[in-house]
Amino acid sequence: MNKAGEGPAYTLINTHWHYDHTDGNEAMHAAGYRILAHENTRARLSSPQSIKAFGLSLPPRPPEPCPQPPSAPASTSGKTATP
Repeated sequence: MNKAGEGPAYTLINTHWHYDHTDGNEAMHAAGYRILAHENTRARLSSPQSIKAFGLSLPPRPPEPCPQPPSAPASTSGKTATP
């Protein structure tokens, strides 16, 4: 990580779609973070999901803070992240 630079990192990686790993996406996106994940994670977040073991039904997430595949270009939303 020392070779990545001295400034703060503004990339968040969703390892999978579960709510306990992705509930902060909206806040992190608003703070200027680029959110990356596998295309299957984005597909899951973009559609309704249910976790029967916990009796949860989750609505689709808004499209803007949904993660992008690592090959996607950085957002051009004009937002600048500040530490």
